[in-house]
Amino acid sequence: MFRATSMITTLAILAIEMFKNKNFYRKMFRYFPLLLLITSFVFSQSPHGEIKIDCSNCHTTSEWIPIKEKIDFDHSTTGFPLLDSHAGLNCIDCHKKEKDGSLIFSKVESRCSACHFDFHNGNLGDKCQSCHSFKTWKLYDVVRKHNKSRFPLLGAHASVKCESCHLKNGIFQTYLIPLECISCHEKNYIEAKKPNHISLNFSKNCNDCHTIKTVSWHGERAFHNKTGFPLTGAHAIISCDKCHQNWEFNLTLPADCYSCHKTQYEQTTNPNHQLAGFPTNCSVCHNTSSWRPATNFDHDKNFFRIYSGEHRNKWRSCNDCHINPADYKNFSCITYCHSQASTDRKHRNVSGYRYESSACYSCHRNV
Repeated sequence: MFRATSMITTLAILAIEMFKNKNFYRKMFRYFPLLLLITSFVFSQSPHGEIKIDCSNCHTTSEWIPIKEKIDFDHSTTGFPLLDSHAGLNCIDCHKKEKDGSLIFSKVESRCSACHFDFHNGNLGDKCQSCHSFKTWKLYDVVRKHNKSRFPLLGAHASVKCESCHLKNGIFQTYLIPLECISCHEKNYIEAKKPNHISLNFSKNCNDCHTIKTVSWHGERAFHNKTGFPLTGAHAIISCDKCHQNWEFNLTLPADCYSCHKTQYEQTTNPNHQLAGFPTNCSVCHNTSSWRPATNFDHDKNFFRIYSGEHRNKWRSCNDCHINPADYKNFSCITYCHSQASTDRKHRNVSGYRYESSACYSCHRNV
């Protein structure tokens, strides 16, 4: 548009000179074809730069402005496809006007910050799509992307606001962020009273005792696995001072069940563990989650098959065979199940047969 206006002005000046000077008129007539060629070239140039599309794609024959509401142009051919939120924008939102009113289409900035204000003051670079999407400015897939860094966001860290770690003195930073726990959790360390981390001179490496996999300081205590006594089941949720009296950790504690559960063993009456001579290794019958049921107790494997084989579903309770609750070592095969008449008849031709429980067990322990 600027070129065309300049050319029209030039032609007007030349026309005036032609009428004032006859010699100039002769020269003008001689060079008129060249001037006409130059003029047609100037008018044929698009005011929008090097864009190669037909005028009718954007304009109508009735008037140049305003342009069509729906532009017939594939923007992806420019190397900048209009995706999501960008697809609904007007051309003028990105293509600013020249002084003469024409839109700028050549050498348009493709960096996000050319159109969008950089709230991070250049500290995060110019690739907004690292955290945002074309759909929304809300953070996009940050946790998954952050997990590719040296500090994956696990447990409580996955829900922490970015500025909690990255905002330093009002400036958002993504580099030189300390990775040590104490750099963020020094306040937690100082305020911890049960146990008092300072007086006990605890390590400032939180990972020595805590884990980032849970959302609580009192969650999984994987560090205890290094002691040879992993905290599982009910052991994982009790307070440390239940075993470490006065929060004393620099000592060697017994690892056997009985040393802590002697009272439970002695006070149990159904069945009476002491009278029955049960082992003091609780894990033979129990697990660490609950005393009942005694899921670790494997009667079939360790003693006699009652959950499989011929005796499956043939008994009602332990007392069917263990007639003395005070002594589980003694058992009876003949009190509940096997009558003497029936047993004698079946063993009529068996040498050495005796109608006694111990005799039954010696021959039929695997039935």
